[in-house]
Amino acid sequence: MMRTLILILIGLVLGAFGTRMIERTLQMQHAYPRAVMVVMQHHFVSMRNEVKGGKCPAATTQNHLEAMIGIAHEIGPAFGTGDAHFNNLANRLRQSLQQTVGSTPVDCKGLAAALPVISGRCDDCHREYR
Repeated sequence: MMRTLILILIGLVLGAFGTRMIERTLQMQHAYPRAVMVVMQHHFVSMRNEVKGGKCPAATTQNHLEAMIGIAHEIGPAFGTGDAHFNNLANRLRQSLQQTVGSTPVDCKGLAAALPVISGRCDDCHREYR
């Protein structure tokens, strides 16, 4: 009786351990796409917070926008989709970011005007693919 109980307990522990390993492996499959979106969101929120705080140095804005362009190039590889519409939406985001960089907002008013456009491009994709 005691031997059976110990074997059942060992089986439960090993089953729980195996389940956890499988769960972590499945989570890792989504780590790259999630990381791309988290870093993109970090830069966007940082610029939004600068507008709210009333301090929007052009150099900082330029750095955020350039980082977002680089990250936007990772959207396709991160999600690995051959969906033409998805790729078109990602391209539209990159184009909006590049246009904003081309006329880098030099003050909070300019940045505040650019953020809704960028947010809209993000939302276009999130609405359909989230």
